[in-house]
Amino acid sequence: MKRKHLSILFAALCFCHQPYSLQAGELDKWLEGSEMSKPCTWWHWLDCNVTKSGITADLEAMQRAGYHEAQIFNGAMGFPEGEAKYLSEYWLDCMKWAAQEAQRLGMTLCFHNSPGWSSSGGKWMTEENSMQRVTWSETTLESNGKETKIQLPEPKKVRNYYEDIIVLAFPTPTSEARIPLFQLKSLGTNSAPSQVLPSDPRLPQEAIVSKEDVQDISAYMSADGTLTWKAPKGKWTILRMGHTTTGKESHPTSPATGGGLECDKLSRKAMDAYWEGGVQPVLDYLGPLAGTVLNNALIDSYEVGCGNWTDGFLKEFQQRRNYDALPYLPILAGYAVQGGLESERFLWDWRKTVGQLMAENYFGYFGELCHEHGLMFST
Repeated sequence: MKRKHLSILFAALCFCHQPYSLQAGELDKWLEGSEMSKPCTWWHWLDCNVTKSGITADLEAMQRAGYHEAQIFNGAMGFPEGEAKYLSEYWLDCMKWAAQEAQRLGMTLCFHNSPGWSSSGGKWMTEENSMQRVTWSETTLESNGKETKIQLPEPKKVRNYYEDIIVLAFPTPTSEARIPLFQLKSLGTNSAPSQVLPSDPRLPQEAIVSKEDVQDISAYMSADGTLTWKAPKGKWTILRMGHTTTGKESHPTSPATGGGLECDKLSRKAMDAYWEGGVQPVLDYLGPLAGTVLNNALIDSYEVGCGNWTDGFLKEFQQRRNYDALPYLPILAGYAVQGGLESERFLWDWRKTVGQLMAENYFGYFGELCHEHGLMFST
């Protein structure tokens, strides 16, 4: 067991944003005398069943066994529920008691940043600041060249939350062939994107949409979804595109605690709201014990699926990829723009932009906030 915990410790050190380099010959000396060389362990507070006497008993047992740090996880395994509900006054008091007892015993504490162990969410998170996903509805218009008024259906939404992004129109392709696995490749599903290699890019010419033909007609749609537009003669496909929450919640959590919506991983604004509602109250309650005894915050495993949208995403795409994503947006609905190969390249760029924003605005920014408050950050 100790070898396992040492592995966890070294993994945590490797991912801390405050790296420490050991010079040749220093490792043995470090292992011999440093408190930090001792193992640390996960400490699960399950189904709100936490008491001060239990906290003291656990920490004293850990200290006798030679551990220097306990990492607190508030999870659930389906047991009868206790009184220590996440962020309640009693729970905060238990956290403070744990820090006081750890200080008495010469130990330190780490805590997982949210209820559950995947990933960063809570009841204080709103749909607006949760993980976002592009959604759309399709309408076909047979135009005679005169102004037409039609109702564009609102795209599919989750938890009754939806915001428009854009309305696009383009001549309807005569072939219904679509890009294979386009939703997976745009990170538009909860499925793990383990297979995102480009597929065979050869699609029939009748399925190809020219990017020059893609028009932004958002100005012709009213707030209630009514489109009043004088389309050129012919058959047109109209995409009403917007975004909704993925609805994903942190987990596993007890019924009373409830996971709550996961924060938008691509947005610093959402992370600020998350920190203010879920992490700052812990630091405020612990006072000087935070940053000294409770000196480490953790983002553990990631099992909450993908988001592929955030406010300002198109601007971020333009800055990072050096071209305008707008005429390529039909690709997110499966249409091939300029050909299969160019569509695959766009989907690669879309995923890369999502990945960069997640690295910078979720993991990176969470680390910055930890350091600003005197905490280490592990993931």
